[in-house]
Amino acid sequence: MNAPTIRQMTETDIDAIMATFAVWNKTRGQYAGYFKEQQRDQRVVLVAVAPDDREAHAVIGYGCVVWRSKYAGFHERNVPEIVDLNVITAHQRQGVGSALIAAAEWLVAGRGFTQIGISVEQSPEYAAAQRLYPQLGYTPVGCTAHNNQLHLIKALAPPHTARS
Repeated sequence: MNAPTIRQMTETDIDAIMATFAVWNKTRGQYAGYFKEQQRDQRVVLVAVAPDDREAHAVIGYGCVVWRSKYAGFHERNVPEIVDLNVITAHQRQGVGSALIAAAEWLVAGRGFTQIGISVEQSPEYAAAQRLYPQLGYTPVGCTAHNNQLHLIKALAPPHTARS
């Protein structure tokens, strides 16, 4: 597969995301809410679009950057967090998640932040993410017992070197 196009969500993407992720019981209200938060600069939603005609440039993944994390360890240190990172099953293990993470890191570094966080549930369902994040340079900084989340952080390069 060729690399997906990663771009910021537009309002018309709400239905495109729903078309892809309805099989995962996601709701339109979730994405409409994300779009409203993006308009208020509380979050940025990045979408991965299939590069080939076979899928008519369908949304195959998405991830969000929230500027004020709900995880206290990130919130107190003013560390933006990547949240709700999803790649539809047929496109997993093809670099889509890594591309979304790289785009999020570039975005965060471009705003002058020196660190970014990400969290993952500690369950077999998320084993691939548990392996991927350390491979991308994220290191564990804490756990939240009530929802079994591992929180990881990564230092970012200054914006002028973050992406060439």
